[in-house]
Amino acid sequence: MTANSSDTFRDEILCKDIKVMIEMLASLSNSYRLLVGGAEELSRIALVHKHDAEEAIDRADELGEIIDDIEDELKKQMRVYLKELSCKLEVQQLCSKHLHKQGDKAVSEEFIEDLESKYLKDNNNK
Repeated sequence: MTANSSDTFRDEILCKDIKVMIEMLASLSNSYRLLVGGAEELSRIALVHKHDAEEAIDRADELGEIIDDIEDELKKQMRVYLKELSCKLEVQQLCSKHLHKQGDKAVSEEFIEDLESKYLKDNNNK
C-alpha cells in the first residue's frame, strides 16, 4: 500500500467514524427528547408515584450524559480531521507554488513526501 493509498484509507476510516457518531448523536438526541417529554408528562399525572417520575428523569439524565460523551468524542475527531485537511491543503499550495516557480510539468513524489513529512512533524509539535 503506497503512502497515498494509506492516507486515503485513513481518511475513509476517519470520515466513517465521524459519520457514525453524527448519526448516533441525531438518533440519541431524538430519543432524549422523547424521554424528557415522557418524564414531564409523568410528573404532571397525579396518580403516578413520585418514584416512577424520578426514574424517568434519571433515564433521560443518563442518556444525556451518553450524548455529551459522544459529542466530546465527535469534537475530537473533527479537530483531527480538520487539522489533517489543513495540512493537505498547505502541501497542495506549496506544490502549486513549486510548479509555478519551476515551470515543471509535474512535482516529484519525493518533493511531496518531504513536504508532507515536514508538515506532519510541525503539526504534531503544535
